[in-house]
Amino acid sequence: MRSVRAGFFLLLLLVGFSWTSYAADYQYHTVVKGDTLYSLAKAYGSTVEEIIALNDLPDYTIKVGDILKLPAPKEEREPGLSVATVSVGLSLPAPKVERPVFEAEKPTPEVQEAVARKDSRKDSQPVVKLTPEEVELLSKLVHAEARGEPLEGQIAVAAVVLNRVKHPSFPNTVKEVIFEPGQFLSVENGMINQEPSESCRKAVEYALQGQDPSGGALFFYNPKKSKALAWWQTRKTTAVIGDHNFAI
Repeated sequence: MRSVRAGFFLLLLLVGFSWTSYAADYQYHTVVKGDTLYSLAKAYGSTVEEIIALNDLPDYTIKVGDILKLPAPKEEREPGLSVATVSVGLSLPAPKVERPVFEAEKPTPEVQEAVARKDSRKDSQPVVKLTPEEVELLSKLVHAEARGEPLEGQIAVAAVVLNRVKHPSFPNTVKEVIFEPGQFLSVENGMINQEPSESCRKAVEYALQGQDPSGGALFFYNPKKSKALAWWQTRKTTAVIGDHNFAI
């Protein structure tokens, strides 16, 4: 019996345990004015699609006060407990340990309220109705003005047109807003006549359902190309998505 015990303790001395501490895979962020899924993805080294999946978002719309779950920095994403290895070549499985619950992972009342708000938006119906001709025209404008932008940015451009239709300072139809003199370069140079991509058609569909990543903007511009930056600085920026700034 003594020899068996001695052998067991000797085996324990030969075992080298390698442990890696757990780290939270995500962190919470409260949405503030100017935040968009695109800007948050860029800031946190993630993608818009990953954030949408992580939060089970029904669309691209986020609102001030929403609490989002965002990926932790990649260097903090650690695996769980490693397998304990024996120096003589044997391997022993690490003991089962429940993953600890971190304070940041506990759903606070604010988080629960944010989830409830998102759930209430899942069955949203179109909030603006357009004729097929207007939908096609808006899709062409989005393609001409934002064909190289992320989908979120394309939705925002479509939303700007719809925001203008509803605003007393602009015409009250999509066609009149788009063809109002001096408003869109793509109308002046004929780019609006191009066939819209499927992405731009989808962006218009999302905008018609009420999604507005622009934050209620009435204008958008590319600060790298605009020749009227002094004027744009007098406007309030509501979102920055891709190469476009959105403003009111």
